[in-house]
Amino acid sequence: MPSEINMKFIKKLDQMLSRETLSVMRGNQKQAYKYVMCAIFINIIGGNNLQAGQSANLQLSEQIKNTRREVGISDDTLKRIKVDVEKSLNANNIVGYKKTDFLETLIQFFRSRLKDIMLNERSLFQASEASHLIDIKGFFYDRGTPVLNHHWIEFNVEQGLIPTFPVPFILNDLKVHWNHFIDRYNFYYDELKQVKSDEGYLEFIKREDIREANHTISGLYRTLIFTSVTLVEAYLYDVFYNIKESNAVKEPSLINVLAIQRINDTQIIEQLLYKLYPDLKNTIFDLYKEYKNILVQRDCYVHASAFSDPSNKTKMQFFLNLNNKSVVNSLKCCTNLIKKIEEKLAPDYKILFWWEHYQIDLDFEKMEKLKLTNDNARITRLTFY
Repeated sequence: MPSEINMKFIKKLDQMLSRETLSVMRGNQKQAYKYVMCAIFINIIGGNNLQAGQSANLQLSEQIKNTRREVGISDDTLKRIKVDVEKSLNANNIVGYKKTDFLETLIQFFRSRLKDIMLNERSLFQASEASHLIDIKGFFYDRGTPVLNHHWIEFNVEQGLIPTFPVPFILNDLKVHWNHFIDRYNFYYDELKQVKSDEGYLEFIKREDIREANHTISGLYRTLIFTSVTLVEAYLYDVFYNIKESNAVKEPSLINVLAIQRINDTQIIEQLLYKLYPDLKNTIFDLYKEYKNILVQRDCYVHASAFSDPSNKTKMQFFLNLNNKSVVNSLKCCTNLIKKIEEKLAPDYKILFWWEHYQIDLDFEKMEKLKLTNDNARITRLTFY
């Protein structure tokens, strides 16, 4: 959700781009103003909105807007602004800026993104929607992120264009739940170490904060199992999406699989990936077998009931059997499974290209909190000047 400061700025930009604002300007003044709005757009999509150069652009736009008609904007001034902005357009993978309707086209796109944020709080568009303005592949390639036409991009006024892939969202949630679990786990066992007698243990388990910690740990066991399976599903759906949108698969039986509207995770592995990569089955055999057992556990949580399973055991057994070891093993299985699949995929189908760049370290056996931020993030290197 945009902050109050951001939303105020977004509304200001919307007003600056409005037909009402533009309609009072003419000739060189209007052209110069539009070019400066292009410069503002470039800084926003590049994640430079909070830097001094953007402040200068905003000031210049105000000066141009407030220029008295009898003074006007000279041809030389307009030419200088145009040359500077076109250099920035070219450097930032903007296309079509030599066309006569370019300025209006960019402003319409800019305006539509701002209105989308004001209406929906976030503005997402498919890369293909902006292909007439931005070479999206080139834009993100220069930033170390392979983006394809079917991928969704967030237009974020503060952070720039952000490719939105499902897996990082779910992985972040998994780490958040894990860190919460580690906090409660450490508290519980640090307090337990202080117990020196049976009487002390009774007083320990009676404590409200200890009972709360115990309930939290139990709830997080189930949440972590649920989220780890969701991570695998998100990964497989994204792989499926990439393969489908590539239009590279020509075998009729696989085309039929790609046409399934409500495909599930096991179908993607068994009916698609095993066929595309025959040696994958041996590579992930043990992990996939374990994953399917975890999947059964997850389904017991999703469809919680006191029903019996085929062996005449209550499905509630799952809730009672979870412990540190079983949860850690499940987390390891799910994360290792997607990494093993990733190793086999063709480059255009890969999803985890950001894993090494973001220094993802998921050693659950250490029983330590996981890092939520990325030391390599561009924002860490930004300065105002």
